[in-house]
Amino acid sequence: MFDYFIRNGFVIDGISPEPLRKNIGISGDKISYLGKEDHKAHKILDVEGLFVTPGFIDVHGHSEFNILLDGRAEGKLLQGITTEINGNCGFSAAPLYGEAFKRRDEELQYLGIQERWHDLKGYFKILLSKKIGLNFVTLCGHSNLRGSVIGYDDKPADGRALQKMKALYHHSLKSGACGFSTGLVYPPGMYSDTKEIVEILKNPMDRSVIYTSHIRSESENLLEAIEEIIKVGKETSVKVHISHLKTSERQNWSKIDKVIQLLESAREEGIGITADSYPYIASSTDLD
Repeated sequence: MFDYFIRNGFVIDGISPEPLRKNIGISGDKISYLGKEDHKAHKILDVEGLFVTPGFIDVHGHSEFNILLDGRAEGKLLQGITTEINGNCGFSAAPLYGEAFKRRDEELQYLGIQERWHDLKGYFKILLSKKIGLNFVTLCGHSNLRGSVIGYDDKPADGRALQKMKALYHHSLKSGACGFSTGLVYPPGMYSDTKEIVEILKNPMDRSVIYTSHIRSESENLLEAIEEIIKVGKETSVKVHISHLKTSERQNWSKIDKVIQLLESAREEGIGITADSYPYIASSTDLD
């Protein structure tokens, strides 16, 4: 007997080209039956005329601190989102040391969050105690690394600072981060150069991770910013991803054809590059 049985729905499984009318049996937290037969269950849901899908993955979230305030995550779950990837645009829940911790501490105080942590291991421990309502995945933010080691000054990372940043990054990977992100229009990430990003990612053991970027420009210097992330992918062999790809401001709209050409050419060269885009014409950010 199943715990739940969903019948008479049109199933969109992400594989079949068309929705298929099927029944679904769920045992515990796993789908254990998919077919046309009826079965007994502790709870039966008849969803005649409705669509049934797997949970959606929101690849670009910023819920690190909101979820500590309300782990139900209803704003996501009610949209069908069951997994959220956080730590985007160079900002993640950890690491937090030095100036990065000081600045984040002020924000946590403002939000009324009492818990404090320095690394992802400490953050995950707090997160698990909250019994959150969705699957939480995170990247390691480049701005966290720079803020923790160098602070928020406009200066290059010397050899010693770079080694410390790389050590924090690798510790984050071991603690559960799935990759690396940059926000190259925000301080302190904007003070880095391409070489710094390549050096952090250049490790044969890190080939399975992904590098996502709020690129250095989404308007006047958009093409140059696209070329930069392609260069990172080429020099590190790491899969790269452009966050919220756009051509901002009317005078730049015509650049989108060239953007697509650059991405297609990179893929033909064997560079693993992808992008996401949000489905609205507004743009938002914070004041730093």
